[in-house]
Amino acid sequence: MSEDEQRKLKYLDVIRELERELDQRREAETALRKLAERLGRCAQGRSPVLDQALGEIISSLGTQLEPARVEALTARLQTALRDVDLPDAPPSSSLDDAPDPSRAATAAPTAFLEALQDRLPAVPGLRGELESLIERLERDQAPADWGLMLNGVANVLKEQCLRAQRERHELESFLKEITDRLGEFDAYLTGQNNDMDASRQEGVSLETRIQGEVRELQTGMARVGSLDELRTMVSLRLDAIGDHVRSFREADERRCEDYRTRAERMRARIVQLEHEAQGLRRTMDDERKQALIDQLTGVPNRQAFDERLAQEYSRWKRFNTPLALIMWDVDRFKLINDSYGHKAGDKVIRAVAQKLKERIRETDMVARYGGEEFVMLLTGASGQDALAIAEKIRAEIAGLGFHFRGERVPITISAGIALFAEGDTPETAFDNADRALYEAKNTGRNRCVLH
Repeated sequence: MSEDEQRKLKYLDVIRELERELDQRREAETALRKLAERLGRCAQGRSPVLDQALGEIISSLGTQLEPARVEALTARLQTALRDVDLPDAPPSSSLDDAPDPSRAATAAPTAFLEALQDRLPAVPGLRGELESLIERLERDQAPADWGLMLNGVANVLKEQCLRAQRERHELESFLKEITDRLGEFDAYLTGQNNDMDASRQEGVSLETRIQGEVRELQTGMARVGSLDELRTMVSLRLDAIGDHVRSFREADERRCEDYRTRAERMRARIVQLEHEAQGLRRTMDDERKQALIDQLTGVPNRQAFDERLAQEYSRWKRFNTPLALIMWDVDRFKLINDSYGHKAGDKVIRAVAQKLKERIRETDMVARYGGEEFVMLLTGASGQDALAIAEKIRAEIAGLGFHFRGERVPITISAGIALFAEGDTPETAFDNADRALYEAKNTGRNRCVLH
């Protein structure tokens, strides 16, 4: 295969890769439309003004949404939310006696968001936003907050829609440029073939003309009567042959010059296209990496952990080297949120994540699994080794001098540890670690339990 054909195949691979990326964006956009429709229907019935705005949004989800239309719908929803009079809170005397409807009111939306989060393709920023919405639903159980929650979803949808459209336009422009360049490349190769054909034809024509001159020379030699006539005839024929060769050489030089000009122009365009493709590939790689990072803590997220767990599980099955799974949970985290506010809760989550990250080896992994839960993989560690590592981390976190607005906030963390054993799957190992964590919680917290 020639170098030109290899380049052409490489560009076709780039086009296929970009088309796959566009398909992922379309899947994400479809999922977001479903999310907006279902959450919109959940929030209907609270106010005629809000219902009208939600109805307009839901009916628009089946159409092609341009950025200006998204902006207008978002502004309409925000105006409607400001006009909604939220119901007053029940009197405090009735709180203890009344059943708490908040968890039931938010359980279905939370489950839907979590299912959507698991099924969405890796779109940078979107998973982090969904995690944030899930946490807010779990923390703020009051149904009166539905208006703010819906506004948050609308903003997420708007940002993701605008981002997807921008990226789609960029990819479409780049694909068009690649298509144009491939057309130029094809025209260049066609021109090269035409030049080669013309050169061959010129060569055949030159050979024919020279052979004709030689035949004329041979025929004339038989007719001449003197040496002077022979000399004159030979000189004329040689001059004619020289003219033919010179004409051929000049035409060939013009073809070579044209070839060099076209080749240089094509090389410059190929280099430019390669730079653009590399830049786009770097952008896609960066987005892929960002999609695997938890936005609050900076440690890997659940998706990244699931991918790493699948790799380590395959390695464990092949080589049977020890592999430990640790589930961590911040003790009484809801109490921290209720007592100090969500900013303090976020600060606690970041502090715990940083400590966990600092205390693992390069071959290990820690990730935020959701809310106040973290998971850790320890490769090559026995059960007792994993327990010793976990105990050291637990003690260090308990000794953290954590303060919020000048007030000390006590932090403790519990862990459940499971060692992969024969017949285990990632699911059974998770169940074992979860049972161990449950035992740690039920026996006083601030403990590490080995299953």
